[in-house]
Amino acid sequence: MESERVDANLRYLYTGEQKKLGTPRKYDGKVDCHDLSRLNFVKEIKSGVSLYTLEVGRFCLNCPISFACISEVQANSKIKNALLFSINIHLLPEQICE
Repeated sequence: MESERVDANLRYLYTGEQKKLGTPRKYDGKVDCHDLSRLNFVKEIKSGVSLYTLEVGRFCLNCPISFACISEVQANSKIKNALLFSINIHLLPEQICE
């Protein structure tokens, strides 16, 4: 039986205005891998397969990571996502996929 992990614990990085007092806010909620609305569309790789990207945070690494998502619409209209990561935030999403 094949098992897929869905507990990557990725966080959106906070980009809003910071408070004047206290610790600066780092994160803006947990990434939902089924909701691609907050990700940046890069390109359509082929019909039904799209590439998305975003710089996110990983709680245990304590540094930003570059996140690429390949989203495929299957024949039964279900969406399957493949998540790829790199700690090198300067890599292009296409390079992460390679």
